[in-house]
Amino acid sequence: MRTIALILSGAVILGVAGFALLVATLPRAKVTIRAVGPAGGFSERVNESGEEVREPSWRFAITNVGQAGASWTAYLRVKDDGPAGQSVASQLGNYTNGTLMANQGSVTTLAVPKAGNVLWSGAVMYSSKTTSREWKLRDLAAHVPALRHLLPGGKTSIHFDAWHSTTNAAPPPPQSGTNL
Repeated sequence: MRTIALILSGAVILGVAGFALLVATLPRAKVTIRAVGPAGGFSERVNESGEEVREPSWRFAITNVGQAGASWTAYLRVKDDGPAGQSVASQLGNYTNGTLMANQGSVTTLAVPKAGNVLWSGAVMYSSKTTSREWKLRDLAAHVPALRHLLPGGKTSIHFDAWHSTTNAAPPPPQSGTNL
């Protein structure tokens, strides 16, 4: 009886270790965002007060340095640069979406605030595409609830850029008589 228990324990340990090794080697996406610079134009949106505001557009580089494809949504976080303890992060209402294959990048534009004591930061929310090997493991893990949450596909991750001030955010307005 003791031998059977030992064999069963060994089989369970080998099964869990094998599953963990498979999960650890599954390809995952790793998406980053960086502010590149002014795009040279303006975006118009309706703010929280219902007023139409015109804000400078900035280019952001979205890069997937992981080994799996990813779906992503980029947006801008904004916070008050007031005294410590009074800063509250919020999100502006402009979003862009896309997909990236492994080791690919893209450039997108987002509107940034143009004035005030405001800091802003690009953010990208992403999830890895589910691979065929992961679908097979999902079927196996469906019978073991503790293992179901270890698979990377479909899980949402977020990457934040550094905080930037609005001091140099706005490109100069077009001069009258020019085609800019």
